[in-house]
Amino acid sequence: MKKLVGAKVNLQQFYIENIKETDYYYNFFDSISNIEEADFEIYDDREAIEKLKSIIMPDNEKHYDELDSLFICYCYYLDKKGYQIEQFPDMLSRPSSLQNFAYKGIRLKWLKENGPADIVPWMERSKIISDLKFSKVKVMYPDSFEQIMAEICNQQFRDYGVDDQLVQIANAFEFLLKQPNGKFRTIDYEQLSSGVFVENDIKGFRRKLHAFRHSSKETLIERNQYSEIQKHFFIQYGIAILCLINDYLNGGLTS
Repeated sequence: MKKLVGAKVNLQQFYIENIKETDYYYNFFDSISNIEEADFEIYDDREAIEKLKSIIMPDNEKHYDELDSLFICYCYYLDKKGYQIEQFPDMLSRPSSLQNFAYKGIRLKWLKENGPADIVPWMERSKIISDLKFSKVKVMYPDSFEQIMAEICNQQFRDYGVDDQLVQIANAFEFLLKQPNGKFRTIDYEQLSSGVFVENDIKGFRRKLHAFRHSSKETLIERNQYSEIQKHFFIQYGIAILCLINDYLNGGLTS
């Protein structure tokens, strides 16, 4: 399903149009497809994250059952968009129910960090939910370079943290350069750019980007070695190279 920049997305429709019978999320098809009235519309990823956090909050505890399908739709959308919750890495890919995550999962996290207790205060659960960090960590494969650049150049992209922006840049390189046989294209960057871009420099740059596509302890340490100024430069440098590659692949440039 393609989304025009600035258009709202109906998450129920997004689920129905994208779900496959082999997907884990297909387990929820009947309950989601039969809902007639719910606030399924979002403007962008940021709103989806905010609304998901909102329905998880403990003041909705009495309504968890009726909000369950909406919860699953938010999880499905964010999972399809490549997100992961850093404190709960597997939750978006395999949620079970709103009750299990919002009540049991959040409480267990607090108990694990603070020790045994008969009661976990609502305020503590609310703080854990407010502090949930959503990051793009999965490689997503868009339909076209135009779709990639639409995402990179719109306001929503600028609202991402710089690390998440670099995830998108890294994914765009993967999309343009990786061939169906798994090998990467060879491009004469130096010739195409009149010496501005050199192949070894670009290979080194892409190796730096690998730290933003993975979330291991080692890659997180590597990310933190770069300053904000360096990361912002990586973003602008990466976009310039991507445009050059796209022009070449589409016949706009010849070597």
